[in-house]
Amino acid sequence: MSSSYQIAKKASELAFSKKAEDILIIEIKDLTSIADYFVICTANSAIHGKAIYETILDGFVPKEKPYKVEGLNNSTWIIMDYINIIVHIFQEKERSYYSIERLWNDGNFEKFKNI
Repeated sequence: MSSSYQIAKKASELAFSKKAEDILIIEIKDLTSIADYFVICTANSAIHGKAIYETILDGFVPKEKPYKVEGLNNSTWIIMDYINIIVHIFQEKERSYYSIERLWNDGNFEKFKNI
């Protein structure tokens, strides 16, 4: 199990702790060099999206910090780039519109389940 996967799993657990919905981990390392994994989740509002973002950010301190963060101004799609994993926090409308799952359909999908 790679450390990238463990980071993706931890981000999923942190998102789940803030009631993110439809959490997916997509392994893309054999398809592209941009990252090893995507973590995708849905927030119910801008405030909910920011709460998920802050929980993930705080949950990794001081070990991991994102290289770059985008989308905090409107919070309809927040991207947290941890180099080897990229976390996508969508509101439902944007997730459906951009359909990241469809674009990366050749990746290995794992639906997050809290055990």
